[in-house]
Amino acid sequence: MNTRLTIFAIRRLATTAGALVAFASAGCAQHEQPADEKFGKVGIVASAVTPRESITSLVIASGTATANLSYDSGKGKYTGAIVLPVGQQTITAKAYAGAQQVGFGTANVIIEANKTATLSLRMLDTTGAQPHVDAGPYIVAISSSSTEPVTGQPITLTANALDAEGDTLSYAWTSDCGGTFGSASAAITTWQTAATGPCKITATVTSKDLTDAESLDLVVFEPNAAKGAAAVDVDYVPNPIVTSIYLNSTPPCSVATYSFNSMCPAPVAKAPFYVGIGLVTYTGHTVSLTDDCGGTVEEQSLGYYQYQPGTGLCTLTAKVTDAYGLSSSLSASVYVKQP
Repeated sequence: MNTRLTIFAIRRLATTAGALVAFASAGCAQHEQPADEKFGKVGIVASAVTPRESITSLVIASGTATANLSYDSGKGKYTGAIVLPVGQQTITAKAYAGAQQVGFGTANVIIEANKTATLSLRMLDTTGAQPHVDAGPYIVAISSSSTEPVTGQPITLTANALDAEGDTLSYAWTSDCGGTFGSASAAITTWQTAATGPCKITATVTSKDLTDAESLDLVVFEPNAAKGAAAVDVDYVPNPIVTSIYLNSTPPCSVATYSFNSMCPAPVAKAPFYVGIGLVTYTGHTVSLTDDCGGTVEEQSLGYYQYQPGTGLCTLTAKVTDAYGLSSSLSASVYVKQP
């Protein structure tokens, strides 16, 4: 929070204790002074840089005089006033969030009879700097001395991990097929099993409360077994999507995948306009725009076309096809008025 108070003096002076009491009844603490002492009234406008919701009260004080600033929603600022004796005065400002003090500022102001004093006071956050965001561990690599181990024979597993802030790292090795680790909490360890088949070995590295994990896929064989294994990776390719068609016509029209009606609500003028196509694709792709009313389409750039419409009811269809032959389309229909 960085709160700035702009303090200005309202030109009203009290030369008797009676005038001071009248001001105090409006919400300021009474400052008892001899009847012949002069006073100045300092009006306060406070602008909080932090969200207003986090500040529940703003209090200013000088000597025994205090005042609470209230929030003026019309001005978007905190406002109030305080009465002070003539002469140099020190004003302190404190901001609170509930019972917790969250801001503090102080400055001097000279109060002169029949003159206006202006004071700019900066209130600083007292809650301390924002919390430090810890950097977690990062596993550079994990490796195995063999990706085709055999039953009963140990292999060596290694985890290479770093921490950007130099925090202490702890290690934990696990297996989804059982087996025995030489030390499940060491960066370099051994592992062996009596069971054959595929197995996933996972290294989890922790620093403070943050973790990173990486896994190895192994296949365990019997010694001298005439068997092999195939490591299979499957990559899912979703359909490409035409998300929207925008007609920069007169008037304009747009149709999107979430639209309930692909018919433009108003007829358009028979004049050239641009058509933009929104796409979501995952591989190389081609895009096309066609119509069914004899218009002409000229591509300007990928997904952007100049269109000379035909006449009457026209349906424009945008189609995207990816490198694997998957395709999707979206249409927008519009009635083109006769010239």
